[in-house]
Amino acid sequence: MPTPVRALPPVIDALRYLARARQFRRAAIMHVDIENGEPFWPKWFLVTHALELAIKAYIVSRVDLGLPAPTTKPANHDLVGLYEKAILWGLNRNPVVMSGLPHLSELHQSHYARYPQDRVIPAALIAQFDDLTDQLLADVTKAVGPWCIEAYGSEAVKTPDKCFTKQTGRGTSSYVQSSRH
Repeated sequence: MPTPVRALPPVIDALRYLARARQFRRAAIMHVDIENGEPFWPKWFLVTHALELAIKAYIVSRVDLGLPAPTTKPANHDLVGLYEKAILWGLNRNPVVMSGLPHLSELHQSHYARYPQDRVIPAALIAQFDDLTDQLLADVTKAVGPWCIEAYGSEAVKTPDKCFTKQTGRGTSSYVQSSRH
């Protein structure tokens, strides 16, 4: 069987994951924490999915570096397992992130926010995890951001979601989204 060809370089995939994580985070911010006396579960899902995408952005950015595989592959939606893999691959461990990630991972992995379940797991206001979410997004952005410059060259300008290169002409200077690979 032939080896599959990657459509995009890992850095571009990583930036796409990170942009999507930020989209889910922004969508979550717009919602209330409690509705009709119970947690507003769609917001829980949006936040935990944003965390999963952010961690995967870091992992994807390192996929071609030949780094050691974890001793066990993280289960689907296992935020702690994915975070440990990212740490193994060079992401700095953050105590703010580690403080609440196990609880969020349990809820995300069991699809607790997506489907009613007989089992009861304590769930506080999702807003209590705002600092954790913001810190993880900042950590991954800081770690993946330099790869954007490396991939696009020294004239690149980073925004949280995109990488641009400087274009000049007709007496003006502007920044356009780069198409360089």
